[in-house]
Order: sequence, then C-alpha cells, then structure tokens
Amino acid sequence: MREKILALYFLLFLSIVTFAGCSASTLPAGDAARGKALFADTTLGTNGKTCNTCHTEMGRGEKSLVGKKPYEHTIRDCIQAALQGDPGQEQAVADLKAYIGSL
Repeated sequence: MREKILALYFLLFLSIVTFAGCSASTLPAGDAARGKALFADTTLGTNGKTCNTCHTEMGRGEKSLVGKKPYEHTIRDCIQAALQGDPGQEQAVADLKAYIGSL
C-alpha cells in the first residue's frame, strides 16, 4: 500500500515538474523600440491613458520599472485594468515586455 502511495506522489511530482515550465501562451518576438512607442500610445487601451500615465518618464519615474522583471501576466493586467484595453494583444505584450526588460 505504501509503495502505491509513493508511486502516486511520484507521478504527481512529475506532472507538476513537466507542466510548471509551460505557459498559457507563447509570445511572438518582442521589439523594444516598438514597446517604447506603445508605452506612450493611447490606443493600447480605451480610456485615453498610457503606460506613461502611471509609470512616468518612460518607466523611470514614480512607479519605476527600471530593473524590474517584465512579467507577461503583469503587463496584461495593466492593459486590462489600468488602460481598459484588450490583454490579448500578443505582439503589444511582447513588445512592451522587451522594452521594460531593456530599462
């Protein structure tokens, strides 16, 4: 009985390790120059705001992004919540991720 439980735990462990590296989506290649332009673009959302609205001075101001790890889910959350835009803009997310990573 104990061996069966250990085998089940082992299978669970392998499943977790196998799927831990998988992401929900695979982003296209990002371009930091396009990301920089998007950072100040009001068309990324629907409320007239930009990334610069909160992250002033192109990411270097009050809510600085300098040296921060650009996580895809965080970028999507900002697009959806702060900008009231579509978080499924794959190329825009990739470009913003590349730009933030370059700061």
